Amino acid sequence: MSAPDMSAALTALLAQPRADARGKVFAVCAGAAAMGTSHVARALALQAASENKRSALIDLDFSQNAQYAALSEPAAQSVNGSLNGPYDASFGVLPFWQVSPLLVDDPIAAQAGYCALHTVGDSGLVVSQFLWDQMQDGQHVHLASSRDYWNALRDNYAVSFVDVPSLDRSAAHRTVLGEVDGTILVSSGRHDQSTVGAMSKIAASGGMCVGAIVNDYAPPQMYGDSA
Repeated sequence: MSAPDMSAALTALLAQPRADARGKVFAVCAGAAAMGTSHVARALALQAASENKRSALIDLDFSQNAQYAALSEPAAQSVNGSLNGPYDASFGVLPFWQVSPLLVDDPIAAQAGYCALHTVGDSGLVVSQFLWDQMQDGQHVHLASSRDYWNALRDNYAVSFVDVPSLDRSAAHRTVLGEVDGTILVSSGRHDQSTVGAMSKIAASGGMCVGAIVNDYAPPQMYGDSA
């Protein structure tokens, strides 16, 4: 999709403000891997930043940190600006990531140390990074419901995009889709059958599909756009 396409999609997504005047949070996902979901989520977040909207790009694939990796590439930094951070990503609430067992008694303070935000140049965009180097032997991480966290994002950013692993390889959507303002479904446009059943999975997770994007872009493998 071109920049004008992204601008039009963003305008449509933000056309109806929330009744509480908070920002909006959208999940971006696909029925199967290799649809370029990460590329679409990143393009929407960058488009929002280019329109002077404070925006956040949250990556739920902790194992890859693909969004952070992509924006860290020298070519990306030459266009978008350097990454700065890490900064606290928890906003003082229990976040959507849950590491266990915890090593200190205060769960909010303890969880805060495992995920960070990085600013992207001076654009008003932040990108998340899960901090694997903070994990200790025997600790595990999983996703958890956290309405307070998504509301904190709404309070701090005009629009946030959550890069969700594909519906066929992860259960992450079951935790997140019911808590965001809507889900954007990505298709490859190459006659794939991956979207069959995707709408029912979104609905079963308590989510609502607010649009579909046909992505005919084939992302370079180094950018990790296979989620």
